[in-house]
Amino acid sequence: MKKILIFVLCILLIKSTAYAGLFDTTDYEPIVMNSWMGENINAIIEKLGYPDKSIEINSKKVYTWESQNLKCELHDTSYDYKKELSCDNNLKKRQIEFDSNNIAIKWRSNYTIIGDKHYAMKLVNPNKNTLK
Repeated sequence: MKKILIFVLCILLIKSTAYAGLFDTTDYEPIVMNSWMGENINAIIEKLGYPDKSIEINSKKVYTWESQNLKCELHDTSYDYKKELSCDNNLKKRQIEFDSNNIAIKWRSNYTIIGDKHYAMKLVNPNKNTLK
């Protein structure tokens, strides 16, 4: 009985270490955004596309890339057996601040890239890619 228990525990240990890589909870957004610091605006636009907005404050420019994700769900109401539609208008923004020489110096973002290394690889600066 003791041998069987040890055998089962060994199998469970081996399986748990094999599947550990499947549950990646890393947020790759800071890695992506930090990879662009110190780069020229043209290199960033080449990778992320043209920004949706820009403003200038104290000879520094802030460019904003936006993505709107409208999610709607139909719910049953508990009181009158009717359906109810609820929507979440989720606006995501990436903002990068540039100095007077158009070099990226600061970023802000409410995006998250949780566990999607493949997608992050598409956005990261190829010259500073630490995701390889």
